[in-house]
Amino acid sequence: MNTDFAHQRLYDSVSLVPRVGNRGDNELCVMSLVALLAGERHTDRPSAACPVIATFAIKVNDGIDCDARQALKPFAPRIIGTRDGLARGRAWVLVNGILGEVLPRWAEDSGQNVSAELLAQLRVSSQSFDADELHDLFGLVRSHAQSLGLDRSRLNDIRYLLRACARGSDELVANSCASIISDFARHPVNAEDSGWYWNKAIELIDRICDVGDGPASAGAQIEHHANTQAQRIRAQEAYGPMFQWLFKARKQRSKTDA
Repeated sequence: MNTDFAHQRLYDSVSLVPRVGNRGDNELCVMSLVALLAGERHTDRPSAACPVIATFAIKVNDGIDCDARQALKPFAPRIIGTRDGLARGRAWVLVNGILGEVLPRWAEDSGQNVSAELLAQLRVSSQSFDADELHDLFGLVRSHAQSLGLDRSRLNDIRYLLRACARGSDELVANSCASIISDFARHPVNAEDSGWYWNKAIELIDRICDVGDGPASAGAQIEHHANTQAQRIRAQEAYGPMFQWLFKARKQRSKTDA
């Protein structure tokens, strides 16, 4: 079977849902779909995936609305093979996406006018997450909290994010970034602004998937399991109604014999 067609059959049969989902119902989250494609056990933490991508994608998957969630499906094959030692680079991409793009948009939605000078400073320059730079950056955000439209709770979220950077915990960084953008999406200044934040979250997943190339074997791995899954779907479609009829008939006979 053509690999693209096998993928399409698989994508058409699976609905992305919050939490890990159930393979028997063809309902999965984006990360348990990754596990399926990679031939792993049913889990939302497949060994083939970068933990930064997994952490960020899970939170976005669980927070976004049902229709928009389906846009995450094409990322599943790209996530396979990303456990490649580049988690820090992906965390750095997420941090700068939140600080340099999401915060300015929030300020704009809040009716604030942020200077170009301040916008240029909302960036972590080094992937080493230098403690002094992070301390100075939080001081900058705190001193401009009002002009950025940040209340105390959201300012604390930024503090937590930068502390996660300072501790060198890439997964905590990803979790914090996902929490911030999800909060902005769920509680926008104007209801129509919600979609911008979810679209930005999906765009950030796209960017962190682009960090690194993944192993060359990933394509063959995906093809094998996509074909296997496609065969299961075809068998289910062909024989499922017959098995249901036989089970129903056997159940009725059992009642009659009793």
